[in-house]
Amino acid sequence: MLYRRLAALALILCLMLGCVSAHAAGFTTTVESLTDAQKVLRGYEKGKGDGGYVYVKFGRYPYTKQGEVRDLTWRVLAIENGYAFLLNEYCVDAARSHFEKKDPPTWNQYEIFGYMNTTMVERMFTEEELAIVRHNDELGWLFVLDNKEFMTARYGFRSIFTEKQWERECALTPYASTIPGTYIDGNGKTTYWSRSCRNTAGQGYQHIVGYDGHISMAGHLRVCAIRPACFVDVTCLDNVTGSGTEKDPYVFEIVQR
Repeated sequence: MLYRRLAALALILCLMLGCVSAHAAGFTTTVESLTDAQKVLRGYEKGKGDGGYVYVKFGRYPYTKQGEVRDLTWRVLAIENGYAFLLNEYCVDAARSHFEKKDPPTWNQYEIFGYMNTTMVERMFTEEELAIVRHNDELGWLFVLDNKEFMTARYGFRSIFTEKQWERECALTPYASTIPGTYIDGNGKTTYWSRSCRNTAGQGYQHIVGYDGHISMAGHLRVCAIRPACFVDVTCLDNVTGSGTEKDPYVFEIVQR
C-alpha cells in the first residue's frame, strides 16, 4: 500500500516538473539594451579632460550678429533619474528678469520664465527634440541655475559666493552681444542671471553671476545674459557620433523607446 502511494506521488511530481519544464522552454525574455547616451554620458568628474565634463550638441539658436542659427553645445553636469542635466556652454540670449521691481514668489511667475519657455524654446528645439526635454510646472523646459546649483561640487563648481570663480565664467555668443544692455568684459565674459531671488525687504533684485564668476545681484529691470539649462531623456538618444569633447561634442539621434 505504501509502495503504491509513493509511486503515485512520484508520478505526480514528474508530471508537475514536466509542466514546469515545458513552460520554461516556451518562455522568452527580452533584455532592453541601453542607448548610446546611457553608455557614454556622465556627469562632472574632477581631473578628467575638458574641465571634467563631457559635451553634447542638442538644438540650435541664433549665433552670429546677423542671427544665423548654429547648433548648441551643452556640458553635462550630471545624470539624474534617467535625464542628462545640461548647462549651455554660452550665454545665448539676454533679457530682464521681471517687468517690475517686485519679487514674484516663484520662478514660474517671472517674466524671464515666460520668455525662455515660449520664444527661446520655440527657437531652440523641434517638436521631436522638445518631446524628450523634461518639463514641469516649477521649472518649465528651460531655466537658469540657482545659487545652490552654482555652488554644487558634483556639478563642477566650488562653494564660493562673492569671490571670483573661473568655473562659473561664461562668454556671450555674438548674437547675444547685440542685445542692448548686455555687459561684456575685456575677455568676452558676461554677467548672467541666477534663478535665486534676493528675497529681502528691498524687493526687485535678482542674483546674477558676474563676469569673473562671483555671485552678485542686479535689479529685475536690468538686462542680463541668459545661460539656459535643461534636462534631456537619455533613453531616447542613440547612435552616437563625436568624442564628447567641447570641440567635438557627442551628437545623438532621437529614438522612440
